[in-house]
Amino acid sequence: MTYRVKQAVRAVRAAEGYDPEIGRAQAAAVLDAPLLALFMKLRHSEQSHSLNVLSGVCAQFEGDAPRPLAVAALLHDIGKVRLPLALWGRSFPVALHKLAPDWVNRLAARYPRRPLRLTRPCAVYVGHPTWGAEMAAEAGAPPEAVWLIAHHADPLDQWRDHPLADWLAALKRADDAN
Repeated sequence: MTYRVKQAVRAVRAAEGYDPEIGRAQAAAVLDAPLLALFMKLRHSEQSHSLNVLSGVCAQFEGDAPRPLAVAALLHDIGKVRLPLALWGRSFPVALHKLAPDWVNRLAARYPRRPLRLTRPCAVYVGHPTWGAEMAAEAGAPPEAVWLIAHHADPLDQWRDHPLADWLAALKRADDAN
């Protein structure tokens, strides 16, 4: 839980010191125009986070991550732009998931039928991998990147025997570290 508080503080600080033009140039080295347009929809703190995830992934591949994995690193949270949230709304479901995982899914299932203050953040937490994969696919992302985006929040054990399990593990390590 303390880790998540620190992550929220880093998100605020990242937005303060982030230069979107530099971020755009870094992302453009990996993403073609339609995918870069998606990346630019992220908040500055999310762009900074995604670039840090890319850096973490590249470090695991001696500086040269496979392109589909690099695309997934930059766009793994793109689904969150469908229903933007305040900082508390991004942190709440993560903390709730640690304390009572079933409640996150229960609250998410109530949205949009019962759009209470707590249902929307949970819906984003649960739905953003699927939404992001759909958005990335529509923008022409490689199929491997689409799969990684769709499953980046899944338990790793669930995909242990999948051909992309090693890439998924690398993405999850980098995401968790940032």
